[in-house]
Amino acid sequence: MGMQHNGYERPSSRSPILRPFEMIGFIIVIFVLVTCAVTFIFYMFVFGSIRIQGRQTATPTLIPTLTALPASPTPLPAFTATFTPTPTFTPTPPCIAPPGLPIYTAQSGDIITSIADATDSTVAELLIWNCLSDINRIYVGQTLYVRSLPGTPRVAFEPQGMIERGINQRHVDVSVCNGVSQVSIQFVNRSTNAQSFVWDFGDGTLSAETNPVHVFAIAPAGSTSFPVTLTAYGWDGSSTSARLVVMFTAHCP
Repeated sequence: MGMQHNGYERPSSRSPILRPFEMIGFIIVIFVLVTCAVTFIFYMFVFGSIRIQGRQTATPTLIPTLTALPASPTPLPAFTATFTPTPTFTPTPPCIAPPGLPIYTAQSGDIITSIADATDSTVAELLIWNCLSDINRIYVGQTLYVRSLPGTPRVAFEPQGMIERGINQRHVDVSVCNGVSQVSIQFVNRSTNAQSFVWDFGDGTLSAETNPVHVFAIAPAGSTSFPVTLTAYGWDGSSTSARLVVMFTAHCP
């Protein structure tokens, strides 16, 4: 039996012809797709050219090339430092010998101290006068400046009752109340190796005695001094002198 319709026909679920609103939507979709495609192409063109230009104008960066060291490098030669010490300069003491000194010739068995004793010298004087740097290097036949030769008279004396005041000076206080006074001084001769003596008392008088007593005339006020000299003569004709200044201070208590 055929189906009967009651006068109403059900429309088809899809019409082959787009309705107007569907057409508008389709057009919009197409427009959007085209716009996106154009934008993408433009973007690729513009930014791609910028990158190409940037790559062309960029300064290339040099990358250093590392060279590998050999597995067994050649060892460097050993360095040996050579040090030359600076020599130490020791100045030679100057040879300062007073003029007129006698010359002693060293004998077998002489040492510096025995020579000093025999010649009335000091070890320091012998070192300076003869430029000796080693007191132990004395040899036979060596000539040395000395104060006096062995056997030469050694002069020494002392006025008794006087007080030492300074080098080679003696002093005594004298009580003087009545004008000029006279003072007697006993001189003790301590010289050796001498045959004869001559005394000069500094007031114009001389004496050949060994231990004389001399009378000095003292001024009534102030100090009075006299240079007293003793000269001793040896058996060989040599002579040696010594000098003292005797000073008297007069006062009236």
